[in-house]
Amino acid sequence: MHGASVQRESASYAEVTGGDPRPAAYRYAGIGGADAPRLVEAVCANRDLPGSLPGSLPGSLQRAVDHILADPPGDCSDAILTRVAGITLASLRRNFRERLDTPIARFVQNARLDWARERLGNASEMRSINQLSVDLGFAAPGGLTRAYKQRFGETPTETRTNAFRGVCE
Repeated sequence: MHGASVQRESASYAEVTGGDPRPAAYRYAGIGGADAPRLVEAVCANRDLPGSLPGSLPGSLQRAVDHILADPPGDCSDAILTRVAGITLASLRRNFRERLDTPIARFVQNARLDWARERLGNASEMRSINQLSVDLGFAAPGGLTRAYKQRFGETPTETRTNAFRGVCE
């Protein structure tokens, strides 16, 4: 019976991820393998990490983290994350609190802000800050700017300006 439950969990994970059995972090361009723990730490920045993170995350939590990091602007709703993880919302919330010392929503927001910073720091990124804000699900560009400045100590415009300054010099 235990094998059936494992197979059921894998089937729903594969279904949500388009049938690719690899962790989402490995499918995302430039993310995976040895980089995944670094990304988890980066997303959880601005606080001390408890215990032996990373590398000791339960499989269900690792699948949720992989899903978030694979496509931060994508659907990271509670319903999708619980489906990917194969556990209840209460268990997922508890795992995020106990293992990552952060609520799910903050982890998702930090991943999205890191994603925005990566794009804003790339001079070849053609999307406007307003478009990035929409892509990330912020209701207004000011929401991205406030959250971004709180996390990184500079505005998205300043990050973009610095990226272009480096290309022009």
